[in-house]
Amino acid sequence: MRGSHGKWSLGDPNGDGFNDCILVSDGGKRFVVSKQLVIRRLPAWVPLIESHTDGSTLYYTIRTTISTEVLDDITNFLQNNCAVPNDWLRLELLLDEADKWKLKAIEDAVLTRFAYDVTQENCIAVWKSCKDHSSIHTNKVFHYLLYVLNEAIKHKRNLDFYQIKVDDLMEILTSDFLNVRSEVEVWHMIKTWILAGRKVRQKYVRNLLQAVRFVHLNYKECRAIVNDELVKREISDEHQIVFEICTKRRIPRDIIIACFGWHGKQPSSAIEAFDVFTYTWRESACMEIGHKVAYHACVVIGTKMYIAGGYDGDTFFNDFHCYDAERMKWLEMAPMHNARCYVAGCELNGKVFVCGGSNGHERLKSAEIYDAEKNQWTQLRDMHFARSDAAACTMNGRVYVVGGFSGEFVLQSVEMYIPDSDLWIEIATMNTPRSGLACVVDGDSIVIAGGFDGSARLSSVERLRSCSSYTMILPSMPSARSNFGMCKYGDIIYVVGGYAKGVTSSVLQFDGYRWSEVSALNIARSATKAVVLRAWPNPERIVSDGQNGCGRIVRAEQSNSGGERSDVNEDDSDSRRSYFTRIFRGVF
Repeated sequence: MRGSHGKWSLGDPNGDGFNDCILVSDGGKRFVVSKQLVIRRLPAWVPLIESHTDGSTLYYTIRTTISTEVLDDITNFLQNNCAVPNDWLRLELLLDEADKWKLKAIEDAVLTRFAYDVTQENCIAVWKSCKDHSSIHTNKVFHYLLYVLNEAIKHKRNLDFYQIKVDDLMEILTSDFLNVRSEVEVWHMIKTWILAGRKVRQKYVRNLLQAVRFVHLNYKECRAIVNDELVKREISDEHQIVFEICTKRRIPRDIIIACFGWHGKQPSSAIEAFDVFTYTWRESACMEIGHKVAYHACVVIGTKMYIAGGYDGDTFFNDFHCYDAERMKWLEMAPMHNARCYVAGCELNGKVFVCGGSNGHERLKSAEIYDAEKNQWTQLRDMHFARSDAAACTMNGRVYVVGGFSGEFVLQSVEMYIPDSDLWIEIATMNTPRSGLACVVDGDSIVIAGGFDGSARLSSVERLRSCSSYTMILPSMPSARSNFGMCKYGDIIYVVGGYAKGVTSSVLQFDGYRWSEVSALNIARSATKAVVLRAWPNPERIVSDGQNGCGRIVRAEQSNSGGERSDVNEDDSDSRRSYFTRIFRGVF
C-alpha cells in the first residue's frame, strides 16, 4: 500500500501523497484516508486512532464495526464528496452510522436523497427519518405525506401506515393540511389503523376520535361513525364524548382557481379561489397582478401557473407571465413568437403548449411550446386549420385541439398533435360546430361543452373517447354559455363563468350524470380560465378569509354533502359544540 516515496497514497484524491490512515471494516477490508481528514471531519473517531511504524514511515489505523459497503460509502463521501448510494437499505445503514458517529454532512446528504425520492409507498418512513434527525426537509416531506396518504391507504400502497405509532398518527390526523374530501375519510383512516392491531389499539379509539372534526359532518355521517362497533365498545352514551373538538375546517390541498377574464366593459385582474370544503369563492388578492387580461391561456405545471397571450381591449399580447408559488411572486418570462388572443393552451410533457388564436390581423394556425428550463419558446408545425376560440387538452401524451373559429366559419373538427413526429392529424368530428367552447380530460376521454355554433350559444355536451373518430352525447348544461372556464376536480367537472345572455358569475358542477348549480363567482366574468392548483405550498394564503390581506370570503349557499349540515357560525365554538351535542343525543 506504500507508494515509491514510502507514504500512503492509495485513494489520494488531492495528489498530495499523504493518505496516512487506514480505516478497517468489520470484514477486514482497508480504506486509506488522511489522518487530518479524520480529525477534521470525524472527531468521534479520533480516540480510536492507533499509531504504527513501517520502517521510517508513521501511519495510523482505525478499526471499526462498520460493514465494508457502508465504510466504503463513508470514505468516498469524506474524500470526494461523492453522491450517496442508490440502494435504499444501504442508505438506511449509512444513515444509522452517520447518526452514531455524528457525521452531519453524510446524514444531510442521505436525508436529501430520501426527500428527493419520496413516494406514496415510502412517505411515512421518509418523514420519520427526517423527523428523527431534525432534517430541514421534515416539513416539506410531512406536507407531501399529508397530501398523498389518504389515497395511499385506500389503495394499500403504504405498508408503514399499519405500523405507525399512535402519536405520529395523531399528528397526521389533526393537521389542518390533511388531504381529505370529508371527515368521514379521517374516520376510515383511524378504523383501518385500529383493525391492523385491534387487540392493542382498541383503547386508542376515544382519543383518536378527537381528530375527526364532527362539527363539519351531517347527522347521517355522525350516526354512522358513532354506531360503528369499534366506537360503541368505547363510548356508551353522549356524555362519554370528549368535547375537545376543533371547529376549524381543514385547508383544501387542491384549489380551483378562476383567473382574469372580461368583466363589464373591460378585462379584469381578479383571481378567485374555490374552497371545496365551504363551497365559497374567495378573491385571492395574494395572487393578483396589475396585469388585466382576457381571452388568454392558463396552464399549471407543478407549483407554477403560466398566463399566455390574451387581450386588454387595446393590445393583443404575446406576453407570458408565471406565478411561482414557491417564491409567491409573478415573473415575466420570454414572450411567445406570436401575439395570441383567443388562444388555446395546455401542458405537454412538462412544457407549456399554445396554439391558434388571433394576432389582431388574422386567425392563426401556428403552434409553439415553452421550455421553462431554457426560458425559450420553440415553434412547431402548423395545424391544418387556423383556429381562434378553440380549446386544447392533453391525453396520453398527445394534444387535442377542439373546434374554434377559422375567420370564416365555426369549426367542427378535432386535431391531434403527436410531439414525437411534430405531426398534426385530423382525428374526429364533433356533433356540433363550436367556438368559445371548453374541454377537459376525463379518464380515457375528453368532455367537450358549450360554445357558439355560429348562430346561438350552446348548452350541449359531448364526449370524445380515445382512439374514436366520433363523439357521444352527454347531458346538457342547465343553460347555454360560451367563453367560460372548465376544469376537473376529483371526479367532478366544474364550469365557471362565461357568457350566456350576458357576462355570468354562474358556476356549474357535473358528476358524470347530472349538472347542478354551485356557489357563484364574486365577480362575473367571461373569457376566464379555470384550473386546479394541486398540492401547492401555502394553500392557506390562497383560500384565506380575507383578514390577512389574501382574499375576501363570501359565504356559500349550497353544499354537495348529501345531508343536513350545520348552519352555525364556524368561528363560534360554543355554537358548534351545542350543534355537536344535539347530533350525538339524537344518535344515542
